[in-house]
Amino acid sequence: MNSELTQYILENTRAGIQRTDLEKTLLAANWSPADIATAFAAVTTPPPPTAPTQTIKPVLDIGMPSQAPTAPEPAPTPPSQHN
Repeated sequence: MNSELTQYILENTRAGIQRTDLEKTLLAANWSPADIATAFAAVTTPPPPTAPTQTIKPVLDIGMPSQAPTAPEPAPTPPSQHN
């Protein structure tokens, strides 16, 4: 692939020149249709994703403090009856 051709296509498409107009100009300048197609593909195809450079540490599930149900408070002892 020709980096000069790729750069030309990239700069001109960013400037708003239509692909068909660029193709006509490049064909008239004796670039081969295959070279033109390859250069357009390189310009319009996003690069493959890269692996993350940072390792993501897993979050530990430490949970919430236990909220175990508690036994109900015993009813107050009624006062004893004195006879």
